[in-house]
Amino acid sequence: MSFILDALKKSENERQRHVGPSLADVHVVRRNAERPWWVVAVAALLVVNLGVLMVVLIRDGDAKPVQPAQQAPVQAAPQQTYNVPPPQAAPAPTQQYQYQYQQQPPAQPTYQQTVPTDPSVRSLADEANGYGESYPEDPANSHLAGAGAVPEGPPMVRQIQPPAVQPLPSGAVFESRQAANAPAAGTGALVGNETLPTFDDLVSSGTNLPDLHLDIHVNSQQPSERFVFVNMRKYLEGEATKEGPTVERITAEGVILNQRGLRFLLPRQ
Repeated sequence: MSFILDALKKSENERQRHVGPSLADVHVVRRNAERPWWVVAVAALLVVNLGVLMVVLIRDGDAKPVQPAQQAPVQAAPQQTYNVPPPQAAPAPTQQYQYQYQQQPPAQPTYQQTVPTDPSVRSLADEANGYGESYPEDPANSHLAGAGAVPEGPPMVRQIQPPAVQPLPSGAVFESRQAANAPAAGTGALVGNETLPTFDDLVSSGTNLPDLHLDIHVNSQQPSERFVFVNMRKYLEGEATKEGPTVERITAEGVILNQRGLRFLLPRQ
């Protein structure tokens, strides 16, 4: 049996030599783990800082209770000033003046007798004694006294009467006046309730007007829809033409123009 085991080992060794070593045959060597010295250093620094911080806090806690004891005498010092009685206030100057005024004896009035040089001038004493007495009237001032007298009789101011207002004319008189002021037949055109001269009538009478011709005439119940073409230019109500007259109103008979206050009708063709 041992002979067989030795033969197997020998054959295994020969096979190992031809094949070469495998990973299973390599011996694993464990390296000794190094200690982390930097962790130890950091921990030591933290311990030192913690100790310093505790020492500082302890010193501050011991120093704070001492401060009120040191400040107590300083705060008690101002209280002694209130025990001193305040100085007496000096009497008001008005009281002294009033006292002096009462102690002074009343001044004796002094009178100085004046002798007037002019006999016609009276002294003030004579005027005061003779107040209310009647004096003879000076003939030189008699005209002044008469100026204030108002003569008796009717007042001199004439009352102003309001102007008389004529009554309005009746309907027949108004119609007769309107017919008298109306232009002659054939010299005007009736536009609504008024009669206006036409452009041809004014030109024939010698009125200086520019050459005007109504090309297109559009009348409507809506004022915004009305327009005319005068000398091939479009105009609305209220616009001024290039020739000068202003389009005052567009009617069914034509267009009413205004040339510096002269109103006339430019009839449609």
